[in-house]
Amino acid sequence: MSLSLDKSNWQRVTLGHVVRNVNETVKDAAAGGIDRVIAMEHLDPGELKISRWGGVADGTTFTRRVRPGQTLFGKRRAYQRKVACAEFDAVCSGDIYTFEADETRVLGEFLPFLVQSEPFFDHALGTSAGSLSPRTNWRDLANFVFELPPLQEQKRMADLLWAIEVSRESVAELASELTSTSMREFESIAVSAPQTRLSAWVERIDAGRSPRAAAEPAGQGEFGVLKVSAVGRDVFVPTENKRLLDPADFRPGDIVRRGDVLVTRANAVVDNVARPCLVARDFPNLMLSDKTLRLVPRAQHPGRVLLAALTSAPYRAYVREAVNGTEAKNISQAKILAGPVPDLSGTAIAQLDATLLSFDAGLASVESELDALDALKRSTLAEIFGGN
Repeated sequence: MSLSLDKSNWQRVTLGHVVRNVNETVKDAAAGGIDRVIAMEHLDPGELKISRWGGVADGTTFTRRVRPGQTLFGKRRAYQRKVACAEFDAVCSGDIYTFEADETRVLGEFLPFLVQSEPFFDHALGTSAGSLSPRTNWRDLANFVFELPPLQEQKRMADLLWAIEVSRESVAELASELTSTSMREFESIAVSAPQTRLSAWVERIDAGRSPRAAAEPAGQGEFGVLKVSAVGRDVFVPTENKRLLDPADFRPGDIVRRGDVLVTRANAVVDNVARPCLVARDFPNLMLSDKTLRLVPRAQHPGRVLLAALTSAPYRAYVREAVNGTEAKNISQAKILAGPVPDLSGTAIAQLDATLLSFDAGLASVESELDALDALKRSTLAEIFGGN
């Protein structure tokens, strides 16, 4: 699809001339009627909608005010591409910028897509500094130069991009519902079964190590070590790795392989500790880290059923009670293996595995549609703003 754009009347501007970085603070969020907290982990890469948040009542040190209509940008580790549209009042992390458009120059509904564009991310990455947690800053971002279309054209483009975004959200919700339905299927069988420990399902746990690595992910022909964030919500995220500084540190025995069930050992957020995922294919250039563990199941305990057990409500409730640490929460291998799972017969496990895999097949079809919408969005952004 081509937009047939005539850019002859577009104006060359810098971001700082048409966008404000609003650094509004609030000392007592609760007194101001604000009850939500947005941290970096609540922003999902590539997703403009904020679907998760924390509560002010649970305690927070954040003071940056978020207002509906603002575009949020995660300045730390910009390669994660965390951009979102605020739909509610909140306070947010200091690592999140709150952008507002000068509506006489740029439309608020157009701004999120500008911030999601490839040239903007390239500029943000190029101006980031720091080794472990590289950050960009507003002074450098304000100097980002781009071609700005007239307001009427911005409206036409924004309408198209938001139509794609709404379609994406609808398909993503269907994918989420399929995932929830498969979990309900597991729990309907597990609820009447006696309990045993995860050690009855798992033969051993493989732990990797974390050699010296750069902040950026491994490129073609390079080796990488997994970050904790590689274990995403229900999915493996291979781009969440760090390039090894010395290829000799790569350990072939720790290679990430198809069918691996991975869990996180530690995280700043309790619900992300012992979070699992199932790896869909081989990644011969990626290795486990000391915070990403591989669970090796016993015979007759397929990885798909193991994944369901690890995400079940009883196991997650156990993890919340079993974690240690004040700031960085962690869990030992022994405690991971001590968690509760249903004691099922081999026949029941085989039937459950077949059922879950059938749900996965439907989910794969839905995710294929989502991939097509993502590709359409990327090509549209590239035609408007440039980039790949």
